[in-house]
Amino acid sequence: MEIQLILNKEDEDLINEVLSQSGIEKDDFYRTAIVSYAKNILSKPKQSTSQNNKDWSEVPSEELKGSKARGAIEERIYRAFQAIANYNDNAPSNNERWYIGNVTLRQLSGSNGQVVSDWIKRHQMLVDDHNNKYGLGQYHNKGRGDVTNVISW
Repeated sequence: MEIQLILNKEDEDLINEVLSQSGIEKDDFYRTAIVSYAKNILSKPKQSTSQNNKDWSEVPSEELKGSKARGAIEERIYRAFQAIANYNDNAPSNNERWYIGNVTLRQLSGSNGQVVSDWIKRHQMLVDDHNNKYGLGQYHNKGRGDVTNVISW
């Protein structure tokens, strides 16, 4: 197979710099890059177009809990966050409130800890603001058991 690439000046300069610094032959570099990119695409989970464009905020909770689609997972974690925040806002004291962190969101959403961690990083200010509002720290939930015994969504 023969491939002809059309590169802009900036991309061409970048590739030439890499080739001169690495000592890799141009054909080897292109072949490795193309194969690596193809493997990366194939390793990603497949989702239908309808799932990618779906408004998960409109999906009933029971249906959401059964879905493995990325958007569904994000929405489950968000709903878990909202459920804990609402519970805390209505709790009479800190003794009954829950610190919102990886463990509580993982338990309540049923999601993987790494996915929850990524969600928390993207919503760090939201999570921190809620926990700080009540002075809740990471050890606040110690010895309290599973949040799902108290809160659901």
